[in-house]
Amino acid sequence: YGAFSWMLFSHKVARWLVPAALAASAAGIGLQSVTDRQARWGVAAMAAAGALAGLGLAWPEGRKVPRPLAIAAYGAAGNVAVLHAWARALGQANNATWEPTRRAASPALPGQKAAEKNGREAGDGSANLGGGRRG
Repeated sequence: YGAFSWMLFSHKVARWLVPAALAASAAGIGLQSVTDRQARWGVAAMAAAGALAGLGLAWPEGRKVPRPLAIAAYGAAGNVAVLHAWARALGQANNATWEPTRRAASPALPGQKAAEKNGREAGDGSANLGGGRRG
């Protein structure tokens, strides 16, 4: 199934690994920055992205968020949500599962009894318009 398999895997599995990959990348670049000047630029870029995300998350409510801040905040919030889900799943939290709401049977609609008296059988969706017996 080729491309579909990759899309399904990346949507269902890989997105849960992004925060761990980001943490490993940050640690690796941080360690490398001790001896490598280019890695220091990477640390500066990560710090700038973090600052943009922080500004976007702290932006006053009701005011339009500038696009760069909104994008950074959206990415940060998504990764925090994944970390929160991991913590709940690994912490044996009582994770609710979705179930349809249970409802009592619906009462008869107005006019439904009259339709059944006129030759329409309940549930078959047809009416006896000829007035005679169906067979």
